[in-house]
Amino acid sequence: MIQFKIFQKNNLIQGISDTRFGSMKKKKRILKFLLSLTKRKISLKNLVCAEQVFGKKVHFCQLTDSGQTIKKADGLLTNLPGQILAIISADCVPIFLFDSKKQVVGVLHGSRVSLIKGIIEEAVKKIKDKFNSQATDLWVGIGPHLRKCHYELAPSLIPVAFKKYLIQSANKYYFDLTALVFDKLKKLGIPKNQIEDCQVCTFCQFQKYFSNRRQQLNPQVYAEKKARFVSVFGLTRRVFKLNKTNQKFLIKEAVNLLKQGGVLVCPTDTVYGLLADATNQKAVARIFALKKRSTSKALPIFVRDLKMAKKLAQIYQRQEVFLKKVWPGQVTVVLKRKKGSKIYGVEPNTIALRIPNNSFLQQLLTKFNRPLIATSANLSGEPASTHLQDIFQQFKDQDWLVDLFIEADTKPKRPSLIVDLIGEEIKILRK
Repeated sequence: MIQFKIFQKNNLIQGISDTRFGSMKKKKRILKFLLSLTKRKISLKNLVCAEQVFGKKVHFCQLTDSGQTIKKADGLLTNLPGQILAIISADCVPIFLFDSKKQVVGVLHGSRVSLIKGIIEEAVKKIKDKFNSQATDLWVGIGPHLRKCHYELAPSLIPVAFKKYLIQSANKYYFDLTALVFDKLKKLGIPKNQIEDCQVCTFCQFQKYFSNRRQQLNPQVYAEKKARFVSVFGLTRRVFKLNKTNQKFLIKEAVNLLKQGGVLVCPTDTVYGLLADATNQKAVARIFALKKRSTSKALPIFVRDLKMAKKLAQIYQRQEVFLKKVWPGQVTVVLKRKKGSKIYGVEPNTIALRIPNNSFLQQLLTKFNRPLIATSANLSGEPASTHLQDIFQQFKDQDWLVDLFIEADTKPKRPSLIVDLIGEEIKILRK
């Protein structure tokens, strides 16, 4: 098994299987290998595979891709924790990509054909276009593959522009896949000290890493036909420290994830909040599952302004006067719910609303333009927190069910005051 040193200090799951784990053409075997890498609860739903058709298509994964095989793709990218990308190979180059600043991972099936077509350039372009990334932030791992010592190839199979990677020896020609990969990475501007090559030739070390070329010469060398090893790569946690320079990027990221049904943790004007689209039933269900909270216990809602609040709740003039005094702020108000409002995680007849007094959240609500489930980021019954480390400890191996953690310098605070405005008198439900 191979794990790259350059990735070990990050929140990553990464590894390349060897022959001990058997051929990896079946997903159940890939899952078994994954379980050997981590103690986390992993299922086939975490896995995303590529069909691998020797092309240059690189697919950027969405939440709905979890558990799927992406058709006509030879490369996969994701920024979603818990999504484990997988490609299988047995002489082609497995290439691992990691953007350390924007926290994006990728795996590429680097066949000779795919590399010549430009799969590396396609993957790097996708990362740059989507995240405005820099090549200097990319780290690359190069897995076991057929090296120039044994990759015998007819010159007629190589386009003229790539003839320089052919090496002649005793009237035979050998192709240098490794040099091709390094030259492409250099041209893209990726620093050499951020590239780690495992230096394994599959033909030479065929007993440890499956080699298609070896099996062609001796079909009995492996117990299974077309034996393949797997390369897996994924994020366990995605954390950003909020500041003035990245606030615009993080708002864009948060909106994109919320639209997909994602879940995020971010600071509020009280404690850290666990947020999801309140109009998305599956997203709200993820919140209940993560908190281990009974679905019979309603959750509060963040709204952008009084206009949005009026779409969800019955607000009379006397109530509006009170709300204008306490909103935006640290006061959650229980009101009578309007019938027909498409919203989840709340009571049938009542709803708890709040307009937060927090710059990041106000901008997020403006851009997203939908109400948000907004509950404290903790397990049900456990204390709320203003420190991410406390939240990581509470969620433990469940932290990758959160798609994005946003950290900010916060002072110790208490959860919001909750008041009931339904009756004639104001009732304080939580001080």
